Amino acid sequence: MPQLYLVSVDGGMPWKAGADMGIQASYSPDGKRLAYNQKVQVYWRKYYRGAYQTDIMVMDVAAKKFTQVTDFDGLDSWPMWGRDGFIYFVSDRDGNGLTNIWRVSDGGGKADKVTAFKAGDVRWPAISADGRVIVFEHDFGIWKLDVNTKKATPITLNIDAETQDNMSDVESFSSHRLTTTTCAPNSRRIVVSVHGEILRRRLKKVI
Repeated sequence: MPQLYLVSVDGGMPWKAGADMGIQASYSPDGKRLAYNQKVQVYWRKYYRGAYQTDIMVMDVAAKKFTQVTDFDGLDSWPMWGRDGFIYFVSDRDGNGLTNIWRVSDGGGKADKVTAFKAGDVRWPAISADGRVIVFEHDFGIWKLDVNTKKATPITLNIDAETQDNMSDVESFSSHRLTTTTCAPNSRRIVVSVHGEILRRRLKKVI
């Protein structure tokens, strides 16, 4: 089982955060409590219900007191501690394997749905330091959520990329590296083997 560790911003040896096991943790704004999942998530398995389903746990760091704030027969994953008294997380409470962002009071209680996607997965969320924005993956795109308005909008990424595949390549080699040569039946092309690579060349004139 995974365990949570801390390390100083100046480096050094890590030490245990206090929980016996945990993953995807988030501190409260005052640093006194830690929200986390106890078990490794199985978010890639639609409709999963079993021993590795996740709930949100909260640890009082000083008192080493543990409180379970969600109790859902499914996935409550990726807890993120907001600055409005709520812990935000991803859940498939809608059924049919659909995931959305939900929130629950940091003291527990009824969970409320924040996003309202009807298809696609919500994964890998991260909340900003001021608690105003959550960025996440949805249906293989990057989205951002305004926490106050609950409005989710896609982020357009303009990335310059080389999408042209060259159908041919130019290779230079000396004749002593050739191991096999074969001409096409019309003698207009030749195929050569160079160190295990098969190369083809069109001849400028027939010899």
